[in-house]
Amino acid sequence: MSDRKQAELDLKVQRDFNELIANITSRFVDLSPANLDAEIEQALQEISEVIGVDTSYVFQLDETAQTFSMSHEWSLPTFPRKIEQAQNIPFSHFPWSLGILKQRELIYVPQLADLPDAAAVDRAHWQAFNVVAILIIPLVQKS
Repeated sequence: MSDRKQAELDLKVQRDFNELIANITSRFVDLSPANLDAEIEQALQEISEVIGVDTSYVFQLDETAQTFSMSHEWSLPTFPRKIEQAQNIPFSHFPWSLGILKQRELIYVPQLADLPDAAAVDRAHWQAFNVVAILIIPLVQKS
């Protein structure tokens, strides 16, 4: 494929993704609490399908308990659900990631081997969870 064709394809993918995010965002405006969970799971599926990943999750942080817990999950039917095992995970299992997320920055790691040495603790726990690549986007709730 020529560089020009690849650039055109990349722009189309970016445009399609931006349109998807705009569509998802508009659906969350005035969403009733009764429909929130279903809409989050639908959004996870749509984003996962567009970017071509097998699983996606939403985790909530509990500052008081110093833990992460998975609140929402989407995966291809061939992947086992992990929401039950991903509850009350100590912050200490992901110190490198937590430091970045608290700065409201995203984390993108195409392969766990690409993680810096400072993320060794995080890497070990992700490997135990069979994670091979990571995109973490912090979502902040207004009070």
